Amino acid sequence: PDSAESAAARAKGLTVLDGVEERLPVPDGAYDGVVCCIVVPYTDARQAVAEWARVLVPGGEVRVSFIGLG
Repeated sequence: PDSAESAAARAKGLTVLDGVEERLPVPDGAYDGVVCCIVVPYTDARQAVAEWARVLVPGGEVRVSFIGLG
C-alpha cells in the first residue's frame, strides 16, 4: 500500500508491514488473521499459504481476494 493507505490502516489499529509474502517478517503464531489482496498470482502460492499458516494463531483466519478471475 502507499503511505496514505498505510497511515489510514494504522489509524484504525491495523498492523501494516512491508515484506515478501513467502517470508513474512513476524514470529510464528503472531496474528489472528491475514488479509491478502491480489498478491497470490505473483508469488509461490504454496509457500505463501504455508507462511500464512505459520504466522496465524490456531483457528486464525485468512481473507484472500483476486481481481479478474472467472
